[in-house]
Amino acid sequence: MNENITGRIIQYLQVKSNYAIILSGEYGIGKTHFLKTVVFPKIEEIPIQGSDKEENKSDTKPKNYKTIHVSLFGVKSIEDIQRALFLEIYPWFKSKTAKVSKGILKSVGQFFSVNIEDFIDTLEVDSKKSGFENLLICIDDIDRKNKSLDLSEVYGYINNLVENLGAKIIMIANEDLLRKEVNEKGEDLYSTLREKVIGITIPFLPDTNRAFDQIVDTNYKLVEPAYSEFLKAHQQEIVNAIDYADYNLRNLLFFLEHFKVVFKTASEYFEENPEVSSYVDKLKKQLLSFTLPISIEYKLGNLTEHNIAEIQELYTNDFGSNLNSMIFDDEETKDKSYGEVFSNKYFKNVQIEKNFIFSVLVYILGKDEFTKENYAYDIEGYLRITNNQVPASQQLIMDLSYWSCVNYSEVEYREKTENLIEYIKNGDVQLDQYITAFHYATRFENLLEFDLETLKEDFINSIHANIDKFVEYPNAELRLGIPYDTEFKNFLIDIKNEILSVNDKLHEKNIMKHWQDEFLDFKEHYDRFLEESKVMNSSTSFIPYLSYFPEEETADFILKLPNSQIVSFSYYIRHRYKPHSAESLFQDSSFLSLLKSKVNLELENSQKDKIDKKVLNMINQEIDNALIILAKYQNEDNNLQDDE
Repeated sequence: MNENITGRIIQYLQVKSNYAIILSGEYGIGKTHFLKTVVFPKIEEIPIQGSDKEENKSDTKPKNYKTIHVSLFGVKSIEDIQRALFLEIYPWFKSKTAKVSKGILKSVGQFFSVNIEDFIDTLEVDSKKSGFENLLICIDDIDRKNKSLDLSEVYGYINNLVENLGAKIIMIANEDLLRKEVNEKGEDLYSTLREKVIGITIPFLPDTNRAFDQIVDTNYKLVEPAYSEFLKAHQQEIVNAIDYADYNLRNLLFFLEHFKVVFKTASEYFEENPEVSSYVDKLKKQLLSFTLPISIEYKLGNLTEHNIAEIQELYTNDFGSNLNSMIFDDEETKDKSYGEVFSNKYFKNVQIEKNFIFSVLVYILGKDEFTKENYAYDIEGYLRITNNQVPASQQLIMDLSYWSCVNYSEVEYREKTENLIEYIKNGDVQLDQYITAFHYATRFENLLEFDLETLKEDFINSIHANIDKFVEYPNAELRLGIPYDTEFKNFLIDIKNEILSVNDKLHEKNIMKHWQDEFLDFKEHYDRFLEESKVMNSSTSFIPYLSYFPEEETADFILKLPNSQIVSFSYYIRHRYKPHSAESLFQDSSFLSLLKSKVNLELENSQKDKIDKKVLNMINQEIDNALIILAKYQNEDNNLQDDE
């Protein structure tokens, strides 16, 4: 156990030795953190044997050990190690309480690029000692050195320190990786190399609970008491998630620091918005259940923009069964999607408060800061807040969500479900909630014994009868997921299809409204509209918006413009319908043909003077050129449809 490590290292200090010891374990499990926070403080309280009998008799207080930590991460040479060691040792020896030996300066400086003699005059030098008897030197990250530095050189250097200078050295590494590096050709060369340098290997086993306690007590207990209390209350959930992700302490540290910002900011939002006071505990649990795995996955490099949609589906799906339907044995993970692997890692054997929190996601991804304003947008969407209140129908849906629902008696459960169904029949819910409500009413093998066919028809009739109450549900096909093993799946699919049908109508309605507004803008700000439309990647530059405008009214409006503006529209046609940029605009052909017919009628009008006809002929010519170009793309589109 890790509790025995401190005692074993102390024993190493107390015996004569000519070897180093190594603390070995997987990368990122907290070896360095354990030494620095647990072992080193105790080591530095231990008096050095015989230190109270030194020449300075007036100083009867014995001297204690000093710990020095040096990382070999990325080092390319022994000179790099010497430099790092010297820079760690020099400030301590320069203090008035320490006496440096000339031997230690020369030993750490023999490869150093500056003349160590220059430093000796600034220090109190003891020529009788090696200087290492006061130190425990920790050489860390040996398995993360640069590949250009041979491990045999490192071990040779350490061997010189322990054998010739009596240094006490503890190495930190994953010894399996060191063995693999040296034994690349299949021969067991590492054992021979190790035998000369390492006397004891101390295995380090991950103890996430202990690391969690140390970090929270040290970093948050006094300065962030509310945060510390919340973390302690959910310690096992946090520790389990870290352990599932290979016991990496760096993941824990990353999560704790980022979640601190989320927790504090959200707490401020809760205090300022009393309408959510009844949901604070639930919302805090959701923040934890979302931020924890998202932080870990991002730190591991697994979370990308390509798989975020799978995470969103996991956290927005209201079917409790989907947690189990996506869980599988580890040996079966080979062909599973990222979402399924994610579920297996973080949702296995746990009950979580699910909510996809976009403001947290973009914060963890580094795309935006986490603010009360951004979080408010998520909360208002989740609670469906209207006029600073949570609708009663939404409260019922949350009451019946997983796994709050099992806290009610059968009578209470039936009452809440029947009340929700009444809201459904009256259309007092959002379009996307019909599937959730049907599932809640019929789950647990139709516990309430509804007539499923009748209930389904009631839901479908309500969807169509209340279309004017609904707003379009974006990306409905993707977001209305139904897990494959959900109870009464066929009924849910029928309801989903009706939702998609109504949602399509709402989408068409929104498009019509959009282009009605655009047409009004076209008429009221004609010159500005055309100029903006010429800008590359503007909202209309590659959209056949003229086919969405009322064609007759648009054509009449253009022909009633002053001649100068008709000329401008002629040049606009030339600019808009170029041979290499009009591929997406062939639907404008119908409007241009109508405009051309109206121009021809005007040209036949004997009341038109020569200037008017000159202007009309100009626009007519530009329309002809545009129609030739658009006809080419129209034919290509027709051929593609025939091929399909």
